[in-house]
Amino acid sequence: MSISYEYYKIFYYVARYESFNRAAKVLLNSQPNIARAINNLESELDTTLFERSHRGVTLTEPGKVLYEYISEAHLQIQAGEEALSKMLGSMQESLSIGFSISITDLTVRNRILPPIREFSISHPKVGLRITNNSTPSLIEGVNNGDYDLAIITTTAHSDSSLREHILYTFNEIPIAGNAYRRELADRPVSIKELINYPLITLVKGSETFSLHDYIFASSGMILNPYIETYTMRQSLAFVQNDMGITAIAEEYAQPAIDDGSIFAIDLIENMPKREISIIKNTRTRSHATSALLNAIVKHNRD
Repeated sequence: MSISYEYYKIFYYVARYESFNRAAKVLLNSQPNIARAINNLESELDTTLFERSHRGVTLTEPGKVLYEYISEAHLQIQAGEEALSKMLGSMQESLSIGFSISITDLTVRNRILPPIREFSISHPKVGLRITNNSTPSLIEGVNNGDYDLAIITTTAHSDSSLREHILYTFNEIPIAGNAYRRELADRPVSIKELINYPLITLVKGSETFSLHDYIFASSGMILNPYIETYTMRQSLAFVQNDMGITAIAEEYAQPAIDDGSIFAIDLIENMPKREISIIKNTRTRSHATSALLNAIVKHNRD
């Protein structure tokens, strides 16, 4: 049996209002069309669904049985429409994205902004709010709902409510300005030797500082930075001005190495590989958030 859903919709409203006329007004239709649809439905079901009178209509026993199921189906359809509306409504809102202060401008420019631009073109009604923060703060913010997405550096966390997608891995290298070239260039240098020089790090509380602190602690030393910065760009600028030594992503340091304003230190110990990841809260059901996350992941894996 294949009966038009439109017939059942008309049946629902006629039964609800017990009137062809009122159902016609609600459905923006004519009373003859409504009556014709009910007659066709009764013919296809081979039963009488309504008792007609000059005061209106009432359900027959078969009509009551059918109405019980149709009304439930109608409510489910309404609920589905409301859920879909809420999901699509999220496309009218803004997304909050956090960038770790450990991430370089080069990474943002080459790996993050292109997919964000594509997303903005395909989702012109979605606003974006960008914030810089430390990786630990971003993880907490995503978990608390303060951020929809966050781009972070590698960190150890086991919160199952966060979904992490690794975008790419990178190497860090120690660098110094030309004032230190005579002392430190063109020879192997140990971590224990670097502790005697002015060290530049990201601020305490950042994931990068924690990693560098761990590296020195593994050699039995305490990291006591001379300068703390909020971005890799600041750290590089201080090194270029001979203010100290730092470790940053190799790809970010390379242009300055090539132009001779800094040099890479040949460290004896191996620096651990690091990762750039994007995280979201698994409880998030926003279609826009998922669309942007997928765009960023796809761009970095193509």
